[in-house]
Amino acid sequence: MKLCPVLLGAALAIAQVPPAAAQGAGAVIVKQRAKELVNQNNVRQGVTTPAEQVAAPAQATSQAAQAAAAAAQAAIAQVVKALEPLKGPGAVTAEEKDALVKALTAAARGPQKPAETRLREVVEALARALPGAVLEEGELRRLGTDLYALVNGASLAPGRTRQILDDVQAILQVGGVRRARALDVVRRLEQVVQSLQQPVTP
Repeated sequence: MKLCPVLLGAALAIAQVPPAAAQGAGAVIVKQRAKELVNQNNVRQGVTTPAEQVAAPAQATSQAAQAAAAAAQAAIAQVVKALEPLKGPGAVTAEEKDALVKALTAAARGPQKPAETRLREVVEALARALPGAVLEEGELRRLGTDLYALVNGASLAPGRTRQILDDVQAILQVGGVRRARALDVVRRLEQVVQSLQQPVTP
């Protein structure tokens, strides 16, 4: 049986790694990549995003809750509308970036709002990642829902925050965005949430 050069090189590299190191670092990488594949399959199969409960809470039966849910959906629609031009061919314009910053700022509903500088960092990362991406309407809507949840992330539990961030990465990679660029977007979104969750100084 012949091994292709890539597989042969990988096998030789693994053989040269000390067993303890291979079991430690290698196992972590394998586990992380397997988790990423599961997340990407969830996106492809349309499994509900973990951000959905933030954007459209279940049992919104009271009039106030229904009004809040409707406002959330309207804000998500505006974020999706602003995201749409970024995935086209060619460079993203300053006007398109400004429109997305404006939509994300308007989507932030709580008393603590993300700093514009943080949102601009997220938008710049998206502007580098999205051109040429192939995102279907449902995937773009899912990304908008995740972004809405994160800019309203002051009270998000750490586990839920991580799930939503992982979902953003999965959406981008399913759309053909390189892993490094997807992780750059995620890192900047994580900084937004961390800034929202810092105690407010009087």
